[in-house]
Amino acid sequence: MDTDAIDNLHNGKILKLGHAGLGFTSLVNPFNPYPTNGITALKKAMDYGADGVEVDVQMTKDSVIVLFHDLTMEESTSLKGCIQEKNWSEIKDTHYELGGIYDLFQSDKIMRLDSLLSWFQNMEEYPHIHFDTRIYNTCNKSEPYAYNGSLGPQLVKVLDEYNVPTDKVLIISTTKKFLEYLQEIQTQYLLSYEETDDFDKGLETVLDLGITSMTIKPKLLTSEKVAIAHKNNIQIVTFGAKSRSGTASLIELNPDVIHSNNIRALIDLLKN
Repeated sequence: MDTDAIDNLHNGKILKLGHAGLGFTSLVNPFNPYPTNGITALKKAMDYGADGVEVDVQMTKDSVIVLFHDLTMEESTSLKGCIQEKNWSEIKDTHYELGGIYDLFQSDKIMRLDSLLSWFQNMEEYPHIHFDTRIYNTCNKSEPYAYNGSLGPQLVKVLDEYNVPTDKVLIISTTKKFLEYLQEIQTQYLLSYEETDDFDKGLETVLDLGITSMTIKPKLLTSEKVAIAHKNNIQIVTFGAKSRSGTASLIELNPDVIHSNNIRALIDLLKN
């Protein structure tokens, strides 16, 4: 692939992050039996040569931040309910249960954020880490965003406690009010608004917030739209793609960051 043709805000370099490690479980293209946000997938992504990882974060009832993607626990564990309704002591020994052949290859447990940061501290070069903040609590029907204002400060507190380099962090949210709250508490970490429906609407929100990053589904992008964002000095973060051809299509959009479901293919395609 002609990497010299990449035109982005990083002088043609695309930041390569493992999407919750290795993406979602898959039988083919490529085979991936490891749970998202599990330690095995995260370690493998780094071993393959990723610049870092994207992880999903939620907070327990007693304010422990954990890596977990699903809205409810029954989607990938033996427990029922939501992370936000549990204390850490109730879930700390919980293994992922993915079913079928997948569980022959993994025995990962739900992981605390501070455990991940402890691991990163021992690396020669600190990895990039992007946080997809999962603030919607589907178990609280009357106030699903009730802990909107508590996850942000707790996340910032943990990052500060572990002296995470500010240039290695991106905090992502689909909720404008959540990002505004982080701005109010004057967080030094970079923020990104995630748009799920319309590029123009997303760009307008990013400019209104005064931030410099937009996370967006690839189906909402063209290289022309990415160029518009770049003219406004907005970096584009996109994600997905399991196959090699799909990964090549992501690269051709000229993004600045890719959260990849096939980190090995992404690394290989970006070799000069």
